[in-house]
Amino acid sequence: MWMEQHARETGATPTGPVQQLRNWERSTVLQQPTQRGLLYYKAAPAPLAHEGPLLRWLSERFPGEVTTVVAIDELRGGFLMQDLEAVPLHETGDVARYEQVVHRYGEMQRAFIKDLPDIPRYASAGLAERVDGLLSRLPELPAPLGPQEIERLRALGAQLKSLCDQLAACGIPDTLEHGDFWPTNVALRDEQAVFFDFSDATVTHPFFSLRLFLAEMDSFLPHQPDARERIVKAYLSAWEGVTTPEMLFRTYQLSRPRAAFHAALLYVERILPALEAKWEMQNMAVWALHDLLRELETLA
Repeated sequence: MWMEQHARETGATPTGPVQQLRNWERSTVLQQPTQRGLLYYKAAPAPLAHEGPLLRWLSERFPGEVTTVVAIDELRGGFLMQDLEAVPLHETGDVARYEQVVHRYGEMQRAFIKDLPDIPRYASAGLAERVDGLLSRLPELPAPLGPQEIERLRALGAQLKSLCDQLAACGIPDTLEHGDFWPTNVALRDEQAVFFDFSDATVTHPFFSLRLFLAEMDSFLPHQPDARERIVKAYLSAWEGVTTPEMLFRTYQLSRPRAAFHAALLYVERILPALEAKWEMQNMAVWALHDLLRELETLA
């Protein structure tokens, strides 16, 4: 099979059978033991199949800091990758490690501003123009919002457009946005952060990445009451010099409702249409919309 053939071509002789670790609409993941360690194969639907080429592009610029791709399977939209051989970030329980990770991630984002990858783009300057389109599709979602929630979101449409325009005017350039930046998608190897699972990546406002990272972080650092503040500060410090510290923090605040809007847009426009079993991921769109509604009503 393709996986075994390409493992052998890299000098990694298989030592056991291939095991299927995951199989759902978003992806298929297989594991192949070899005498040089574990290899993994991942394939995804067409809208998410840019991950392998993107990882290879990233590893050329930051070797050792992202998943190492062994081979690309263009026919099936998949790729073969090496085992990370790293410690998952969420297992450290150390807020200082989280600060290290987000700061490094911000530095990498800055490095890509003038060297953008060939992946889907959701330009900050044009997001206000997509508000009406998303709001008009709310009743069609596989797991739709309630009528009152739809009405409340539509009533806040003008406010959302204004926030989009304000964010675009803050002066932070668009760059790579991971799209799935949970703490569980980062590991540490020899004290260095290793980033993986870039299937949802786009080029858009960089600060959108903090939404998922902070949402999951609370469950891993329950006894760190200042963790959120420290992590936001560590991330924004990677952007020092682009604008003033005060404007950086204001930009982050403006980005919060927009991050939820971007996530909803990503699922409604790209991810859900590519899935037959939409129930597997439909709640992610609804969660993003609930987040968006909460953020907008807090500001109203």
